Amino acid sequence: MAKLGLHFQKFAHQIKGFAAKEGWALCVGAGTSQPLFPSWNELVNRLLNRENPKRSPAENAKLLKQLTNSFEPDALIEAARDRLGLNTKEFAILLGEELYRDIVLQFGAKWARAARVLSAASPGDLQKHQWTEFLDIIRNYNKKQTALKLPELSALSIAEAVMDSVESHRAPTAIISFNAEPLFYALINAVAAERHKPKNAADIRRCRVVDRVTRLLSYREVGRIPYFSCHGLLPFPNASKRFEAEIDFGKLVFSEGEYLALANSSFSWQASAFLSTSVFRHMIFVGVSLSDPNMRRWLAWVQAARCRELTNLGAGGASTSHYWLNIRPSSNDEAVWIESCVAHLGVRLIWLDNWNDAGKCLREAIE
Repeated sequence: MAKLGLHFQKFAHQIKGFAAKEGWALCVGAGTSQPLFPSWNELVNRLLNRENPKRSPAENAKLLKQLTNSFEPDALIEAARDRLGLNTKEFAILLGEELYRDIVLQFGAKWARAARVLSAASPGDLQKHQWTEFLDIIRNYNKKQTALKLPELSALSIAEAVMDSVESHRAPTAIISFNAEPLFYALINAVAAERHKPKNAADIRRCRVVDRVTRLLSYREVGRIPYFSCHGLLPFPNASKRFEAEIDFGKLVFSEGEYLALANSSFSWQASAFLSTSVFRHMIFVGVSLSDPNMRRWLAWVQAARCRELTNLGAGGASTSHYWLNIRPSSNDEAVWIESCVAHLGVRLIWLDNWNDAGKCLREAIE
């Protein structure tokens, strides 16, 4: 039987223990960037509109429902490229326009400055006031969401929790991202810059805590957290030339064809990073669905090997080494089924009351 999920308050201090022993890693997905970025289904809906702008919103919604009953979003994104007749680079640019549409509107006249923040590799690339201006806009956005009783952007509170872990010497050994945008990475840099007390204007360079990894040759430095962008990065309006140089249009994992190319390679750097991390570290999943067959395959391999070793040592029984932060459903039957769906992957549920609890859960677990 699967282990029962825990309310997030019962997960307090657990990461503190992990950091002192095996270490821990954070795995983030699209849920951490919503609602500033669209869901997969909403992205497909926008591509349907691109393919035929003459369809009404109601007709688009009906078509989307029919298609998603039979196909996953990555297959439909692949189909959109075919329907639009675009090559890889052209389609990536179009995807970037649709992916960033909401955040561009949110920042309005300040978008060009926000784009510089999202493009930056390090706090030292900008001045401190540029980082704090970006944070002020995000915080005001969350306040408006709260006032309207809508979900906040959880990436901000999670970034603050990551910086808490760095300052308490309990930092994750790695951050693995399945997002094709750099919002969470930028927020970690922004919080690091905000908290840093520089001795002079150039000293802000010393507060860099993450290195963005988008390919085998990405620059890394000992003492900083590798931030693995497993699906690559999409281009976006007003991005810096340095950021665009990090984009490999041939290796973006956003459509089904690209995803299958990655899934069929046992020796990709993405697979190596995920597998080595899941073997030796406790992983905390947040904003991911854990329905991705490739991720499930990787976790199942690791858990099967772990269980075999435990059996050989005479210590069989239920064993979990990873944790998934998720919203508890209203139905207890649904909750226990979800718990069983990931038990054989070595994953235990940490139930949140709402997404606004994600950062609080991590902070309490780090203390």
